[in-house]
Amino acid sequence: MKTARKRLLIVDDDHDALASLKLLLETSYDVCLADSGVQALTEMNRGFYPDAVLLDLMMPTMDGVEFAREMTRVGVRTPILVISGDPDAERKAREIGNAEMLRKPFTYEQLKAKLERVLNGRQTPRSGGGLGFIRGLFVLVPSRLGGA
Repeated sequence: MKTARKRLLIVDDDHDALASLKLLLETSYDVCLADSGVQALTEMNRGFYPDAVLLDLMMPTMDGVEFAREMTRVGVRTPILVISGDPDAERKAREIGNAEMLRKPFTYEQLKAKLERVLNGRQTPRSGGGLGFIRGLFVLVPSRLGGA
């Protein structure tokens, strides 16, 4: 019997980041993309019920903290993995409550490990990634993805 794939809602106003995350994760997960908190709520209202949300914090109209508050207000308790280059991201992740933190930039291995821990309900260190890189830069290495 085949088990159902986990569903991820990825919320980020950076379309390049959305495309990169989709490329990295769609082989293992059912992925839905939203470029704003408002669009993410719309996708959930349309019936996409994620097992986890990957959430950027700095977005126009409805930022990540506002999106998480709205999820809580309507009774949604989906685990959140904050992925952000915001210098104040750790404080904001604590403000959200039951959210884990992965600082941009990060490696695929860091993302995969953090995401699996979030999906399995295990506590993790609050941050990761970002070390030795330019803050806010998300880098993909084509050879690691099977490309040139």
